[in-house]
Amino acid sequence: MIWDLPTRLFHWLLVIAVGYAWFAVDVLEDMEQHFYAGYSALTLILFRIIWGVLGSYHSRFAHFPLSISNIKSYSKSLFSSKADIQPRNYFGHNPLGALSSIAIIGIILLQTLSGLFANDGYYVYGPLAESISSKLSAFITEVHEFNFNIIATLIALHIIAIVYYQWVKKQKLIAAMIHGKKTIAAKEITQDADLTTKPASNILALFIFLLIASANYFLFIG
Repeated sequence: MIWDLPTRLFHWLLVIAVGYAWFAVDVLEDMEQHFYAGYSALTLILFRIIWGVLGSYHSRFAHFPLSISNIKSYSKSLFSSKADIQPRNYFGHNPLGALSSIAIIGIILLQTLSGLFANDGYYVYGPLAESISSKLSAFITEVHEFNFNIIATLIALHIIAIVYYQWVKKQKLIAAMIHGKKTIAAKEITQDADLTTKPASNILALFIFLLIASANYFLFIG
């Protein structure tokens, strides 16, 4: 098992939350639903940050291959035209995938936090918008609106990368994020492959998620 259940649920629920946040504001023009989607995304992101410390082996940020040397060597091999140079096959995130995950988590965290202070210039305000000056709220609103373009770009790049690995590199990334398992040849097993680590407790994950969700509810909704 590579990806534990909490990590997989986080991934797909975040897709739904971000997608619905866009749908609610751009299609339904329903800011209340947009806020609820934003609260959901914030809860998920905060959960993932904590789970990045307490989760199973490949879910922990400490085990992401994010060193500059890893990123450079992997990128060089990935885009190399030489047949004898192939990118290393990682069990968990490869360096570019890890970098992408951190970027998406960070940029969506910024989006959800900025949304708390944003306003539409008329009558809809984030729950913390009136705690700051109108000028600062207006600036944060601009950040919130512009930041969505960055999110859309990162999501597009993420999808392109998945398609590339799925159909060109023949790595079943989508299936792995559904059932949590990843197939890799024995000759490609390296020292970073922790095959014996037991999955982190799903009960612990549920407790952390409910704690964050409850805090968000009482702070921003209730």
